[in-house]
Amino acid sequence: ERNRLKDYDDPQVRLRIRQMATNFDVVKIDKQGRVYLPVHLMKKVGIQKEVLILGTVDKMEFWNPNGYQTYSNGNMKAI
Repeated sequence: ERNRLKDYDDPQVRLRIRQMATNFDVVKIDKQGRVYLPVHLMKKVGIQKEVLILGTVDKMEFWNPNGYQTYSNGNMKAI
């Protein structure tokens, strides 16, 4: 916890957090268990007809399947 607060003192870290936060939205699940994805976010990440749902401990991420594959391949090279 202390390390996260320390990082937040860095202006570049704060800027990146603000940039990421503009891409967040709270969505509701309807009575049939469906999630409505806001159109502006779908356009931003290139989701059209297919979506990849990724669980990340306490959140869910919605990805364009091809975009996630590219992201995943790039990160695997860094490991």
